[in-house]
Amino acid sequence: SQVALIEVLPESLKCELRGQAFLPTISVHPLFHVLSSIDGDVPLKVAQRCAGEKHVTTGGHVFGSGEVSCSMIFVVAGSVCYTYTLHKTSMTETLEEGHWANEMVLWLAEIPPLHPFVAEVDSDLVLVSGAEFRKFAATIHNESLGLVKYAEAFVKDFDELVTACPERGAVFNDTLCVKERADKAFAVYLNAVRQSFGHGSFMSKQSHRRLSDRISETSGNASEESRISSPVLR
Repeated sequence: SQVALIEVLPESLKCELRGQAFLPTISVHPLFHVLSSIDGDVPLKVAQRCAGEKHVTTGGHVFGSGEVSCSMIFVVAGSVCYTYTLHKTSMTETLEEGHWANEMVLWLAEIPPLHPFVAEVDSDLVLVSGAEFRKFAATIHNESLGLVKYAEAFVKDFDELVTACPERGAVFNDTLCVKERADKAFAVYLNAVRQSFGHGSFMSKQSHRRLSDRISETSGNASEESRISSPVLR
């Protein structure tokens, strides 16, 4: 946003630049990492359409006073802390480079109360808009069943976590748990990738169509209830 020349570039090129700039950051999240192994266009389009950058100076809040916490946070540089109270004890969690928080905004229409995210030092962040992500997710077809399964698992685990402390939901971000959730949700897709192309193979458009056919044969077409617009994304 600070490079004036970018404003005169064609919109298509600006979109491509956004994707290449933000994709490496969001790909640290296991969900987007798994999606990239199935169809690299999906996380790329998330980066292009849903992500933006933000710089927060030392002591500043990621979300301003009165501003709704409606974006997922990825730390590119610096560190951000989040403090909440659990069983009458003050707890502070620090997010450093490569960490994320506030994933719940991608899956929940109603966000629990939050405390401020505060920059411990000057920090650069990538924010993924929950509203824009849900809008884009509603257009996905091949991976929609996996996304709904992931969302269902996230909501179930999230509800269990926030029973004792709703404010803790903002830092519901254990990497191993997220990876396990993503692997289970997309198991059929990942198996189809391995069977058709082998682990890590590059997928052409033609081979991606073959993969889509294999997934359809294996899992069946997702029903309307299984689309990403399912009420599970409440």
